Amino acid sequence: FENGPIKDATISNNLFKASCLTSMYMTCEAIISVSLEVPAFDAKNPPVHKNIKIFNNTFEMYDYPALYALSVDGISFNQNKLKFSNLHKPWHPRKYNLIFEACRNIEVKGNEIEKDVLGKNINLLQTSQKELKLGKGQGFVVE
Repeated sequence: FENGPIKDATISNNLFKASCLTSMYMTCEAIISVSLEVPAFDAKNPPVHKNIKIFNNTFEMYDYPALYALSVDGISFNQNKLKFSNLHKPWHPRKYNLIFEACRNIEVKGNEIEKDVLGKNINLLQTSQKELKLGKGQGFVVE
């Protein structure tokens, strides 16, 4: 979808190897980055992206960010596995696994996180905590 709005996208049954996050090239905010290029972003505007489902994927992570989502209404991160990898040293400036900025209707449930995964946390930027439906027993902390 390049720089256009995303509507009704599904990302499932993938293996994201540790080498998926090795530089800050363009919008590499996380292994999966949902962002936009607008000159003056304002969180008061309606979200640009809608209905993104990320489920049943495996993330081999040596660093923190697995998902960064900006301006999405309806995003789910469910039934994924986050595994630790020591392939590289952590370097990324974002120190959260899941980052939701100016998002609405967020669902995070049924994920498995290995004990060595860094962070085990969720960051909400310009996003109310009431927009997040967080399933129990995953190990994520909202910071």
